[in-house]
Amino acid sequence: MTERDIASLFSVFRSLYLRQEIFNHVEEITKLKGPGWRNRITRKGKDIVKLAHLAMISQYAMPWEFIKHYLPPREEVLLKRRVNEITLYCSHPNATLDTLLHLLKWSGDYNPTLVEGQKVNIEKIIRNGKQDIFEFFVNNYPTTIDYKLSRQWAAQSGHLSILEYIDSSPPSAQVQFDNITNLDFLATNGHLHVLEYLHNRGECIFIKENNAIDNASRASQLEIVKFLHYNTTEGCSTDSMGSAILNGDIELLKFLHFNRTEISPDPNEIDMASECGHLDIVKFLHEHRSGGCTKRAMDKAAQNGFYSVVEWLHQNRSEGCTTRAMDMTNSFEIIKFLHNNRSEGCTTKAMEIAAWHGNLDTIIFLHQNRTEGCSTRAIKSAAEQNNMNIVKFLYENRTEGCDTNIIDELCFNDSIDLDIIIFIHEKLNKQCTAKGLKRAVKNGRLDIIQYLSKQSYQSPALWKQKLIDMAINRGDLNIVKIYRSLI
Repeated sequence: MTERDIASLFSVFRSLYLRQEIFNHVEEITKLKGPGWRNRITRKGKDIVKLAHLAMISQYAMPWEFIKHYLPPREEVLLKRRVNEITLYCSHPNATLDTLLHLLKWSGDYNPTLVEGQKVNIEKIIRNGKQDIFEFFVNNYPTTIDYKLSRQWAAQSGHLSILEYIDSSPPSAQVQFDNITNLDFLATNGHLHVLEYLHNRGECIFIKENNAIDNASRASQLEIVKFLHYNTTEGCSTDSMGSAILNGDIELLKFLHFNRTEISPDPNEIDMASECGHLDIVKFLHEHRSGGCTKRAMDKAAQNGFYSVVEWLHQNRSEGCTTRAMDMTNSFEIIKFLHNNRSEGCTTKAMEIAAWHGNLDTIIFLHQNRTEGCSTRAIKSAAEQNNMNIVKFLYENRTEGCDTNIIDELCFNDSIDLDIIIFIHEKLNKQCTAKGLKRAVKNGRLDIIQYLSKQSYQSPALWKQKLIDMAINRGDLNIVKIYRSLI
């Protein structure tokens, strides 16, 4: 967001009318919120002040200009409650020193150690970057709060100014700060300025030898990798190159290739890049490294739908692929390309998987151009996805049919369309057993049960008391009525 965008946003909120419209819409959206909003509650200021336990302080960290109008007299709030709310306030991301000082003036008898089990969370204060609040507690409560891990927390969260404050001017000899005992996190967090600072202080000692560059590569932290390469003796492993490939980070890959000698060429490199669809990396590895690849490269590129990678591998590499390339892909374009340009072919799985994905064009193409056919699994796969068009095509054009127990198995799918059940029953002459009927009752599928009850499913052997008990327990009285009509 540019400065102009920010200025425009501010100008919108300066308009009383527009501001009120925005807030009104927020309220309306809240009323329509779905399951994902379960823990996201929007409240107006007039609602916040009514919340119990001074939530406007601890939960919402409202500014002092708001709090001061609704803060009850100190005498009306128990000391432990005041201490608890102020302590929680300090850990809030929106906490400010100004509001904290006003709260302490309101509760002059504040003692951060008064409430057992509720101590000032120095870690959260540091990780939130609240240096002024951190300094306040160090200066005013040097011995009653544990500050030992403060340097570690400041370094991990990238707050160099807090780290420098701790190192340069400890306000009291009574305050104890431990040295950082684990610097491995610096490689992954990307806080180069902190890494440089600690390195200049001679503190860059990593716990796991030769793990720092690997960690930085895993997080695509190129600048960290460069710093470690030029300023430390840290080594690395093949994991570094693997991370660069998986992340599609071509610049990091180039740096590792041209500057590190530990990483031997590996056939898995092009395989991984192909699987992820990183064509630029595939080309670089092909041109600069001698590891080659395996058939897995084209197989996985096809499976994941990366047409350009499949095409490039076909034109530039000799490893080829297996039948899995055509079997597993969900891309009609790749199916056609492999059919027209490769000789590996496919198996019956190709049509079955196409049926599962609902790719009628692919099924028609395979039916018209290849001889592998399919198995009974194809109709079942299409039926499970409620794809009537594919079920009909397979019925009308293929001879494999489907399994005898297909209706029983489809009844396990509580979202199966009744039309699918009817088609398979009437066109393919497949029957339902007590197993399928039981599942339909358990899923409360009255439509399926009504249909089956009108067919040849009135045998007492099917309609057992156990099924009726199940329907009664579910409260499905309509199913019970169907049963009674069959007695």
